[in-house]
Amino acid sequence: MRPGCRLPAACLLATLVTAVPAEAQQSTRRPLELSGGIVWTAPRALGSVDANLLDADGTPVPFFRADIEAGAGLGLEVIVSQAVARRIDVELSGGWTRFDVRTVIRGDIEDVPDVTVSEALSRYSVEGGVAWRFAEQGRLAWFLRGSAGWMREVVGDMSLAENGLVFGGGLGFKYWMARRATGQDQFGIRVEMRVLNRRDGIPLDDGGFRLWPAAAASAVVKF
Repeated sequence: MRPGCRLPAACLLATLVTAVPAEAQQSTRRPLELSGGIVWTAPRALGSVDANLLDADGTPVPFFRADIEAGAGLGLEVIVSQAVARRIDVELSGGWTRFDVRTVIRGDIEDVPDVTVSEALSRYSVEGGVAWRFAEQGRLAWFLRGSAGWMREVVGDMSLAENGLVFGGGLGFKYWMARRATGQDQFGIRVEMRVLNRRDGIPLDDGGFRLWPAAAASAVVKF
């Protein structure tokens, strides 16, 4: 108890408050993380389209067949992550990915050799997500993540652009390589395997449910 204190209860409270170390008082602040890195999407078959002519009696006659596929994509991504509970983070991400859409025209009725037409496509997206850190040991933290958001797809020559929705889920980990003097994590890497799905946007397929495998790697800083 402080000398000269006439209210014992007040003096005891003041003593306890001033005795708490600065680190302990700040420990309730939930850290903010900023990640930036690259995203890779796997090649994906998008289906086929048959072009037919009609015979005099109305019977379909195959004219040609078009097989459509998306090539591997590469892009950039930024993620801002805020812890809202001991193992739960909410995230806001923005990304850009570029890939080629190829159409192979086969089986032409006039025996024309196969022709491949390719068009570059860019996808911009903004998503919100939730990550659950289900296993943490030392500097390694494993997490599951789900996200959903808005996307805009643009053909390379800007002749066509459409909005749509994008959804994702994945498994990943963070490994913290550097720590502050207080022992708190500061700098590390983030690696994640994902599956993606899209709705609307530029018509690339028959609109069915198709999963796009993807992977992401980034550097992450904790504030």
